Amino acid sequence: MGILKRVISALIVLVILSSLMACDNDDIENDTTCTTTTITTFSDSTTSTTKPATLTTTTTTTTVATTTTIVPTTTTERSTLSTSKVNDLHAPLDPSIFDDAVFVGDSVTNNLRLYLGRQMNKGIYPLGKAKILCAASLSYTNALWSLDRPGNVHPTYNGKKIRVPDGVAEIGAKKVFIMLGMNDFIIYGSDRTISNAITLINQIVDKNPDAVIYVQSVTPILHINESGNKTNANVRLVNQKLRRMCDDYGWIYLDVSSVMIDEYGCLKSAYCIDPGVNGMGIHITDSACAAWINYLRSNILPQVEQETTTTTTTVATTTTVTVSVPTTTVPPQETTASSAQE
Repeated sequence: MGILKRVISALIVLVILSSLMACDNDDIENDTTCTTTTITTFSDSTTSTTKPATLTTTTTTTTVATTTTIVPTTTTERSTLSTSKVNDLHAPLDPSIFDDAVFVGDSVTNNLRLYLGRQMNKGIYPLGKAKILCAASLSYTNALWSLDRPGNVHPTYNGKKIRVPDGVAEIGAKKVFIMLGMNDFIIYGSDRTISNAITLINQIVDKNPDAVIYVQSVTPILHINESGNKTNANVRLVNQKLRRMCDDYGWIYLDVSSVMIDEYGCLKSAYCIDPGVNGMGIHITDSACAAWINYLRSNILPQVEQETTTTTTTVATTTTVTVSVPTTTVPPQETTASSAQE
């Protein structure tokens, strides 16, 4: 009988020590709560029953995956007048940044294409291996026309006329620089210009979902060639709406006109190749093209990939120890041992 009592006492001590050690484990977070462990033995004068000790421990590990999307920053807000200094975002990037780019535009972009050709003949590649999709009189509006529509002005690529969204896809471009709008707002006004711009760009995105869209501002007009709806005030208006469109749709706006305007907000006379009554006052010189390219190299930002962060959280639950001990024939009594930890 004395040996049995000592065994019971030893079991009680072991249970209490196990509970204390569970609460003191360094791997359990500080906010883990240990419950009170209570061991109770009852004795009567007739039965003797033994049940094994039961130890139950539950640990839950929760893995939480969070996705952080870093959206590329657009260019800083700039004044439409050159009296407000244009601050480049960074030093000019290497021309190879444009190797996977395509430039979409009208006759002003064709001026850029001709300039690049002259530079390439000298072994200079200011825009790397960028491709050009342009056509005289191309606009956000007529770029939506079908290929079989009479009078269409779609650009030519690999010897065939092609719609802009299909041309971008055939080229496999990852960056799309669009400069259109002059041939839109003069005829249709700024609101319809923006509506058609949204339609065209969405078509480009549908066929080229991985491409980054850069919307370039409409370039200014030589002051002596302003007339009717063809004014620099309307250029500024449509550019403001293009900027707002980009903010709304997550496209990147580039204020190319900021490097081409004079103190009055008009095209610099030194940058115009067709001034006067016999000209249009909108087409640009090689110097203007060089300023345009320098602006792009100093103001576009490398695309930031989507980053995914995985967080693992381990939650330790309360450990409960339950012990059933044997009963023997002794005078009726109740013995209770408790240990409580905060």
